[in-house]
Amino acid sequence: MSFTAITSTEIEAGKPVKESLFTKVKDNFDDHESRITANAVSLENKYGSSFFNLGASYSVASDALTITIKQQDGSTDPTAGSPARVAIRSATATSATYSIVDIESGINIIIPKGATLGGTNAVLERYYLYVLSNSGTPEVAVSGTLYDDSYIVTTVAISAASDTRTTVYSNSARTNLPIRPIGFFEVTTSTSGDWVAPSKVFTGSPEQITDLVELSGVSRGSVDLGTFTGSTISDNTTIKGALQEIETQVDTNVSAIAAQPSNVGIAGNASGDDTRTGTSYETMLSCTVTTGASGAILLNSYGVMRVEGTSGYTGTMRIKVGSDTSANVAPRLGVGSVLATSKTLDQADSLEAFNLRGIWTGLAAYTTYTCYLEMKHDNSAVDLWGIQSGGVLEAFGS
Repeated sequence: MSFTAITSTEIEAGKPVKESLFTKVKDNFDDHESRITANAVSLENKYGSSFFNLGASYSVASDALTITIKQQDGSTDPTAGSPARVAIRSATATSATYSIVDIESGINIIIPKGATLGGTNAVLERYYLYVLSNSGTPEVAVSGTLYDDSYIVTTVAISAASDTRTTVYSNSARTNLPIRPIGFFEVTTSTSGDWVAPSKVFTGSPEQITDLVELSGVSRGSVDLGTFTGSTISDNTTIKGALQEIETQVDTNVSAIAAQPSNVGIAGNASGDDTRTGTSYETMLSCTVTTGASGAILLNSYGVMRVEGTSGYTGTMRIKVGSDTSANVAPRLGVGSVLATSKTLDQADSLEAFNLRGIWTGLAAYTTYTCYLEMKHDNSAVDLWGIQSGGVLEAFGS
């Protein structure tokens, strides 16, 4: 059958209408309808549009959940005159074609009391709603796992023992039927298998969810991200929960880094004399430094020391961390001198360069210490002693 144009003579004014004209009009309408149907299938094949005039309702009685296919208003049963329509792939695995399956009544599936579909007590679970094409006859199915419209599945008849998340359940067991996901519903049950009204329902194409499943890195049907090897992200959390834990840890680390005292300290008197009197140690230079994980500090001090007084008078310099003067490596005291615990300088040699260095270990980790360069006169409380110029105290924490 093909479209046939109506000629002007067939509808000429004043002439009788013949039966052949009505036949031609009817044939043309039939041709249009067949073209529209064919184009609808073609569009399904090209764009993957899933449904027309499709909805679903959910009701609970005696702990059983009934899911019924409706028109798009969610309350009116489909009819022959106003069907719900679903595009479903071919039952032949090697065929890429789709067919339009009309649903002309309120077909349903009842999930009986006791059937958990793989759900867990007191956990928000998501289950998927499907339409099967049994040689063109639509049937309803459910599963705890999302299968996209490329699948040809074998189903199990639903019963109170339907407890497997990955199984597709239908009213009767079916073998190798094409399937189309048409939505999902979410529900939390105090006791899995004692069904309550869903807290969220969705009728539409969840195919986009397939991409998200692949992106998540966990298997289909998973309701969390599984286990992690580190300590930042909790096991069995959601994507939002994982992102929040990462953000919290990053914020904590940023704050800790910003508040972390420096692990390098330095002090000095680059110009002019710094001279004192007295026979007790006095602080010449000081700085603070923070240890790292190893709890160690390296001190290094250098400059020119000065001692005055009668012949034989001496002055002594030392470095220390807090009140601890016993470095693990003895300071080198004076240019060219051997390692010793103090540097003494005779009045006859009143100016001399010094270099003190030591390492303190066994300190508390991530703790701030004050470090000192000290000096005293060993003989006279009134004679001068001190740093002539250019004294420096350096501290490094690790």
